Amino acid sequence: MGNTWKKGALHAHSLWSDGRHLPEMVFKTYRDRGFDFVCLSDHNIFQERENFYLPVAREEGPWPPMASRAELERAQAALPGSIITEKIAVRRFVKLKTYAELRREFEVPGKFLVVPGEEITLIFDPYPCSNDRSRGDYHINTFNLPCDLPILHGKDALEAVTLNLRSYEQAAAKYPHPSFAMLNHPFARYWDIDPRILVERPEFRHFEVCNNGCDSDAPPTEIFSVEQFWDFVLAHRLVQGKPLLYATATDDLHFCDPERIDGICGCGLGWVMVNVPGEFTADAIVEAMNKGDYYSTTGVLLDGIDFDRATGTLRVRAQTEPGVNYRVEFVTTKRDFDRSIVEKEYPHDGRYTRILPVINDTIGRTVAVVDGPEACYTLRDDDLYVRARIVSDRPGKLKRMFYPETLCAWTQPFTR
Repeated sequence: MGNTWKKGALHAHSLWSDGRHLPEMVFKTYRDRGFDFVCLSDHNIFQERENFYLPVAREEGPWPPMASRAELERAQAALPGSIITEKIAVRRFVKLKTYAELRREFEVPGKFLVVPGEEITLIFDPYPCSNDRSRGDYHINTFNLPCDLPILHGKDALEAVTLNLRSYEQAAAKYPHPSFAMLNHPFARYWDIDPRILVERPEFRHFEVCNNGCDSDAPPTEIFSVEQFWDFVLAHRLVQGKPLLYATATDDLHFCDPERIDGICGCGLGWVMVNVPGEFTADAIVEAMNKGDYYSTTGVLLDGIDFDRATGTLRVRAQTEPGVNYRVEFVTTKRDFDRSIVEKEYPHDGRYTRILPVINDTIGRTVAVVDGPEACYTLRDDDLYVRARIVSDRPGKLKRMFYPETLCAWTQPFTR
């Protein structure tokens, strides 16, 4: 689709929080793997603390990791002269560079962008066996916002998410550049995010439909899939006159060493392709993504996405690889879908429980399947929206509960 489509990582971690590598290695890894932009979204911290040094340990150790001797040596060999160390008495320390320093070192305007961000992380542990709505893990990524945000708690998931969303909005209003907040991996740990939260909070325009670094205790066959979650939110939002919800794919990177780079929490297993036809800047990425002008993928790339609003026709075309077969699936929800909400309790191991809506089969129906890399679908009068899933028969690199078995891509939903 031309060089206006930019490959981006929205969710990555370094030794500023619980990644295993220096931030320099994170940016070098993504740059070497052909990415056009990276957002370093460390947990509950923006990288702005000056002259912050970590002691170098013999091993990285358990979570949270230490700066290991092997990581330091690998980084020094990969980036000669870049890594800053200091020796005090018999101890060695390595500097964690700030966002400003990292941007000066790695950003190439118009070619490779270093985007500010943070992962607001609320963790409640242990889980109680009762009062399912009072505890859970809630993670919100910010994109193109260079500041620390407080961690705000609420009496339940909806209040906690709302408080932190409002905090983000207040900070974003003071910053002269556009940004967005993304809700991360709703299926973790045990569907801690109820889909009704995203119906109630339409300010969220993006969420992770795919995250290679996070799994769940909840088998999708017992509750629902991430795509069913997405369609539930889309259907209920649209009948209420609320905006579409767009879906991202991310690495949630924590590892970029040769032994772990292609595995869980590795690099290049989930990303977004954003259409930026004009000047390539972080602002332009935000504006494109907030219009839904991007797709998400685990490895299938697209040659064309075209939606004709006048006719309501969506056309998609995959880039093909020799020996790989493709299938295009179109998904919609009809206007007369069953809007009743039936709740069900889902206990887990006697440790905690979730009370979630049952997503009935009138939501998120696959209405057309076309074998081959190219297909189109025209919205019927009773369709609320249409989105496409482009599936290959090439196996994915991971075996994870909520990670696709084969390489695929997702378009955003379209409506007239």
